[in-house]
Amino acid sequence: MLMRVDIRTILRNCRSSIVSITYENMLWGCGTCGNSGVSSGTSGNGGVPQVAELSLVGANSEEEVGESLSIVSETLRELGIEVTETPPIEIQNIVASVDFGTQFNLNAIAIGLGLEDVEYEPEQFPGLVYRLEDPSAVALLFGSGRAVITGAKTTDAVAHTTNAVETRLTDLGLFQ
Repeated sequence: MLMRVDIRTILRNCRSSIVSITYENMLWGCGTCGNSGVSSGTSGNGGVPQVAELSLVGANSEEEVGESLSIVSETLRELGIEVTETPPIEIQNIVASVDFGTQFNLNAIAIGLGLEDVEYEPEQFPGLVYRLEDPSAVALLFGSGRAVITGAKTTDAVAHTTNAVETRLTDLGLFQ
C-alpha cells in the first residue's frame, strides 16, 4: 500500500515549520525545504505505521509548539492516520537572541575568558563562540553587544546563560 501526504496541507495553519515527519524508517519532507510531499510505504501492521516522530522549528513558545502539534495531529487523523491522543513533546533546543545594550570588544573577551571555552576567528566568523558548562549552552557574542544563546532546553536555562555571561564579563571588567 502506498500513502501520499502533502505536507503543505499540514503546514497551512501552523505557526511553526515542520522539519520532518518520520514514520518508522520513512521520511516525509517539508514544504520549506522544497519537498512538498513524498510517497512512502507503510508497515505491515494493517497498513498503518506504528511509530512516528515529528520535528517542529520556529515556534516562539511552548504553547505554539502545542498548538502546532494539535493542528498536525488533527490533519493526520483526517487523513486516516492514527495519532496518540496527546503525543509527548520533548524540547531539544531553544535559540534566543539577547541585546546586552553595549558594544563588546571581542578580542578582549576572548583573552579574558580563555582559550578553553572560547572560539574566536574574526576572519571566518564575526562572532565569538563561548561554550558554558553550567548551564550547558553556547553564547555567540557579537561586537554590537547582541548575542545568540543556543543549546538550552528550557527558558530558565536561557535566562541562566544570559546572566552567567553578563556576570562573567562584569567580573572581568569587560561589561559596563
